[in-house]
Amino acid sequence: MGKVIHYLKSKDKATLFTAAVFIYVILEVYGHTIWNAFIWVMLFLLIYKLIKFGIRIRRNNQWLRSDIHDIDLMNGIEFENYLADLFESKGYSVKLTPRSGDYGVDLILRKGRKRTAVQAKCYGGNIGVDAVQQVISGSIHWRTTNAMVITNRYFTPNAKKLAKSGMVELIDRDGLSKLIN
Repeated sequence: MGKVIHYLKSKDKATLFTAAVFIYVILEVYGHTIWNAFIWVMLFLLIYKLIKFGIRIRRNNQWLRSDIHDIDLMNGIEFENYLADLFESKGYSVKLTPRSGDYGVDLILRKGRKRTAVQAKCYGGNIGVDAVQQVISGSIHWRTTNAMVITNRYFTPNAKKLAKSGMVELIDRDGLSKLIN
């Protein structure tokens, strides 16, 4: 029951309103029993989930065929979602952190007992020490074993120096190109 409540809380008001109208119409037309209405609602939700799943699979297939130049055109949220799909395709369990209040961590990767905090930066310029500082502090907050910054650009010398002393893995444009191929 908890999963159903969580699922309903995660849906927007328009989706819930549509479902409520659909249920009302089903009850009016097929008002024989509550059981019939329940079956129709479950069928509606199943179809809805299948459509969303199909859209996600299609998006994943398009994204996973992206090259570095396609990534340059992404905004920050698209880049985070792309990385989540990319790492899932490589066998990681991926958790996206909240958009705000993420403590400098955009993704948490898990493979076995290893948990990695990831800061994703899709920018037009090189990445400085701020991103490394954010992922170090976020790694402490999220209690991960490793930290990583991934970008579509390159890192400044100071960012590389801090990452080395803070044991943060840096994946720059060249590393990302290798990762996606």
